[in-house]
Amino acid sequence: MANRLRVFERLAPDGAVQATWLVLDGSGLSLLEPGEPGRALPPGALPAVFRRYGRPLDVPPAGARLVLPDGAALVRFEFMPRYEVLPKTYLALVSADGPPLAELATAITAALSHLARAQARDG
Repeated sequence: MANRLRVFERLAPDGAVQATWLVLDGSGLSLLEPGEPGRALPPGALPAVFRRYGRPLDVPPAGARLVLPDGAALVRFEFMPRYEVLPKTYLALVSADGPPLAELATAITAALSHLARAQARDG
């Protein structure tokens, strides 16, 4: 059975919620986007995206999580800075070899989507 974590969601024009999922199964990580077939991510894509875009956190966040084969965890959490009106969704990569790295779920999902599409196109 596959493990999965909702990494992004948006409203469709008809008002329905469309979720994007990161799925971990026996073949690795894949991204399942609304109306699209599941696309495999290249090996090492998730940590590479967080090294590029993530910012270190002092404390590991609490929230929904997906435990990865290497023992790291991807965590989805909400945060609302004092100047905002609505909380924003963030993703954090928590591993034993460094501080947790976090970034807006929108940015991480967009980068993963780009890599998954390139992987599907180039094989």
